[in-house]
Amino acid sequence: MDRWPNLLIRETARTVRGALGSWPRTVRFCLMMAVMALVLVSAAFTLSHLTP
Repeated sequence: MDRWPNLLIRETARTVRGALGSWPRTVRFCLMMAVMALVLVSAAFTLSHLTP
């Protein structure tokens, strides 16, 4: 029964990877840069709120 979430995650990852593989390299690069920027901004926001 606990194999269902793992299977769902694996299928979703495969679908996302296939969709990204069909995209141009520039679109993938922009997407990765956007994700990295979002992670950096959220990390800086969390750090600024954690420190007094």
